[in-house]
Amino acid sequence: LDSAFIAPVIETYLAITPKQARTNIGNFVSNMGEPINFINLVLQGDFSQARVTFGRFITNTLLGFLGIMDVASGFNMPYKGEDFGQTLAHYGFSTGPYLVMPIFGSSSTRDTAGKVFDFFANPLRYALNNEERGIVNVTWLVHKRAQANGVIKTVKRSLDPYKTAKMLYIQNRIKLINDRK
Repeated sequence: LDSAFIAPVIETYLAITPKQARTNIGNFVSNMGEPINFINLVLQGDFSQARVTFGRFITNTLLGFLGIMDVASGFNMPYKGEDFGQTLAHYGFSTGPYLVMPIFGSSSTRDTAGKVFDFFANPLRYALNNEERGIVNVTWLVHKRAQANGVIKTVKRSLDPYKTAKMLYIQNRIKLINDRK
């Protein structure tokens, strides 16, 4: 699926979309994820960063044209991405087996459960109509896949792409989970 359809779409996107436009899209995608970051920060007991995240969302939504511009960083409100997989890890839930999911790629049972929770817990899911939600979801998928394009190419060229992808995924998740320790 990736080689036949997704990779050519992403290569075209990267070729025709100017870097600044991709940055703006990334800002928008990050801003749309701030409500779930906020929820997970509260669940993890990080109320200080949760306040910053709430402020980022309001600031970037109102002053940054729905988050297309990241004006909050200029006001000393740093981005802190959190997901429910990290929240589960915070409370000691084990990773579980490594999984490779169609479209979404590498995951674990804990992080897959986290993705399902984040999907249903995000208040924007209920605030947007179906068309708006579809646009946000497709934009998110394209942006995230484009961000990973270089790594995916490297993994595909490795001697054992499965083991390489698994190792990189696990190392990245450990880094994200331990970012406060």
